[in-house]
Amino acid sequence: MRPPHPPTPAPAPAQIQTTLDVHSLRLHSLIQGAQHEGSNGLFFRGRVPGEILLEVASYLTEDLIPLTHVCVRWRRLILSQPVLWERLDGRNAVEVASFEAVERVRAVASRSRGHLKSLYLGFNLSGDRALEVMPVVSILRQLLKEIAQRDGGRALRELEVDLKAYGDVDDIEPAYGAIVVAAQFLEFSAVNITKLSIETRLRRFPGGAPFFAAMPSLEELTLTCRTEEPFAESRLPDFFSTSATIQDTQITTSALRKLTLSGPSLMDATFPSFPHLKSLDLYDTQVCNLYGLLSKCSSTLEKLSLVQIRSNPAINFQPSPADGSQKDLPPTLHLPYLTELNLCGYQTPFLWTAPTLTTSNFLIEAFSLKKVSFGEQKHVDEEWAMEEGVGPYEGYHTLTVEGLSTFFRDSPSLVDLTLAGTNVTPEILFSTLPNANSSLSRLVLGYTATDAVVDRLHTLVPNLKYLDVQSRGGTRVTLPALARLASRLRNSNSAQLSRWLAVWKLTLVTAERSPDPTLLTLRSDLRTLLLSLSPTQVSHLTSSLTLNDPPNALAFPVVKQEVINLAASPTPPSAGGGGKKPMPRPAAPQGIVDTAKVALGKWQRKREEEWAVEWCEATGGVELKFWEEEDDDDE
Repeated sequence: MRPPHPPTPAPAPAQIQTTLDVHSLRLHSLIQGAQHEGSNGLFFRGRVPGEILLEVASYLTEDLIPLTHVCVRWRRLILSQPVLWERLDGRNAVEVASFEAVERVRAVASRSRGHLKSLYLGFNLSGDRALEVMPVVSILRQLLKEIAQRDGGRALRELEVDLKAYGDVDDIEPAYGAIVVAAQFLEFSAVNITKLSIETRLRRFPGGAPFFAAMPSLEELTLTCRTEEPFAESRLPDFFSTSATIQDTQITTSALRKLTLSGPSLMDATFPSFPHLKSLDLYDTQVCNLYGLLSKCSSTLEKLSLVQIRSNPAINFQPSPADGSQKDLPPTLHLPYLTELNLCGYQTPFLWTAPTLTTSNFLIEAFSLKKVSFGEQKHVDEEWAMEEGVGPYEGYHTLTVEGLSTFFRDSPSLVDLTLAGTNVTPEILFSTLPNANSSLSRLVLGYTATDAVVDRLHTLVPNLKYLDVQSRGGTRVTLPALARLASRLRNSNSAQLSRWLAVWKLTLVTAERSPDPTLLTLRSDLRTLLLSLSPTQVSHLTSSLTLNDPPNALAFPVVKQEVINLAASPTPPSAGGGGKKPMPRPAAPQGIVDTAKVALGKWQRKREEEWAVEWCEATGGVELKFWEEEDDDDE
């Protein structure tokens, strides 16, 4: 009797991925030749397992429509999976570069059968110049009509309309009207939208109230328009200009959780309530009553970005006393849940400077702040910002010792601080950092930092775990200085390290390493120059050498002897086998001496850099990273 067959082992994940990759390549080839069917194609269609077909189809969303035309079996399988028809965004986004986009939306909407959740419409003038003639309103209305009639829009939750291309067209009314069309679609189609993004380069924007009225379930709203100096009447109407016409119940029940505005003017003194707002991003926006706007979401706000904000004096919006006396300055604004703050732009009010009768400043109390940036900020749309020449925004340039000290004292939970691109000098830093809480462990200084600053950070920020000193113009902090900092932090935390060595980690980020010649090349060039100097010149040359002191560095006498040995001429052999002393070299011209001095400095600096890198790589818990390798999302 034969023994039973052993059970077939389950395929390893790598094998499964290989199988999917093979089928994906075959499917891609088949799709390209779907209109030219042959025997090989027919054989392959019959042999592909349904599970593999659907798995591969999920990675080929832009080719779903051709896939449904291959054969009856494939069409039935793909149309039976609503998840494959949920999104027209990302790789599958609709770029309206020709009138074929309407046909594509019609085909997808008819196949989605009420399951379409996300729709992205990007209007691209470079594809079909006829789009410049045909009103964008008509195109957008037709696209949204196809969604409403064929899909129903019952599941639609995310809508993004990119109209930035129409900023280069003289007539901006079509794009302006397209925004109204989008609002009407949402209002009259009973679409339960939760995320809406309309990005333009218009010089004005319609009132924001229709959006709130049409979308009671809206959770995320992004609106952008062109920013100009000064703010002109063409930018009106105000974003909230018609909010007074909406009933209070419609406004206060708003589900809005994230609001991003770039460009619109907020001229109203009063604002609708935002009972659930957690994230507020304002870029290049005129907010006359910034204090009043933040007051509407003070009890829920967790993230706040204020970049290039213009605001009127906060006292202007305080109630007038009944007796006609002087208005009181605005009281401290409590933001109990605020954990992340971005603040930059020379006109943006600093939130830790006491208000006066003429300034827009007001005080906040945000004891839960963990991550704060006063440094360079990128626009909500980096490509748009590059075209407009408005980004990245420079850091906050009005930081003072008093304001920064107050900030540190009032931020007991601060962990992450960015000061790159600000006006902070080493003197301001040394005066204010002692007020910081010991929780501060992540610091981004950029070109604010120097070796002198880094050499003191182990006492100012004793629990430092992450330091970034890279700058746009190249680092001013040397690698030996970073190695010294790491060594001192380890020594100062020796008691802690004995208990937590396995989890202690210090990350140092600096600028890209300079493309200097190799250490061997620098040594060879230096030796060639030294052989042309007299012994006296060589001795004087070493006396002018400036040395760093990184861990495991050589002492000055050792370096001096190395230079002397390097300058020694090789002894030529003699006929009797003995050596003959070389003739003393005469003094070289001063120009050669100066060149040798520069070469000596380059060689020694390169050696110190190599020692510093070697020490960091060999030391547990210390990671040295260069800006070219740095990940923006690294935490």
